[in-house]
Amino acid sequence: MQGFLTITRFIAAAFWSAWSPAVRSGRASRCTLRRRLALELRRRVTDSAADLQHAVANRLADVVDRVADVADGVARQGHAVRDAVADAVGRGAHAVSGAAHDVERFAKASKTE
Repeated sequence: MQGFLTITRFIAAAFWSAWSPAVRSGRASRCTLRRRLALELRRRVTDSAADLQHAVANRLADVVDRVADVADGVARQGHAVRDAVADAVGRGAHAVSGAAHDVERFAKASKTE
């Protein structure tokens, strides 16, 4: 029985001494793999964030252009309305001026001298 335990201990020690470097090597490769994965993940996230930033900037530029076009259209319509009102006021003033002149002539004519 004593010999069996000695052989078993020897085999166990030989197994662990042979297995230990492999385990350490596996741990090192896993650490390296983790680092590579982390770097790749970081690069992908950074690239995705940059792509999203460019897409948002382009979309914002499009919206700003559309808003500017609408504002220009509203300004043109406002100027057209202002010009139409000014023309109407001018015609009305001319008509009132003519009527006022007629009233003045009538008043002068109706005065007793």
